[in-house]
Amino acid sequence: MNKKHILFPALLFFSLLTAPIFSSCDKDTNCYLDVLVVEEGTRTPVSNVKIEITQETGDIHDEGETDIKGKYSTHFPAPAILTVNARLLADVENNGYRIGSTTVRTADGETVTAIVTLSSDIFYK
Repeated sequence: MNKKHILFPALLFFSLLTAPIFSSCDKDTNCYLDVLVVEEGTRTPVSNVKIEITQETGDIHDEGETDIKGKYSTHFPAPAILTVNARLLADVENNGYRIGSTTVRTADGETVTAIVTLSSDIFYK
């Protein structure tokens, strides 16, 4: 009768010991990036801005456009240090752009926000 009392707690102990091992497999390892583009003077969001996200080694390249709230969201499979460039056509006749840039580091399972300030100056190519 003593063997039954000892066997049950031992089985319970080992089953609880292995539970964290199997539950850790569901961890989110994607890295999420929200890019917010704002005006230099007013700090208000800017829509329809072209976004280009790159990594120095060239492994990552993503492009998109900000929505009505000045936001562009994306995700990557691994952490990285990324450069975020923003460009808005400001002078159609002369091909002039307002630009902004920032660098950001992403992390596993986290959403990082990169705020890019769009210059009030117009640059010509």
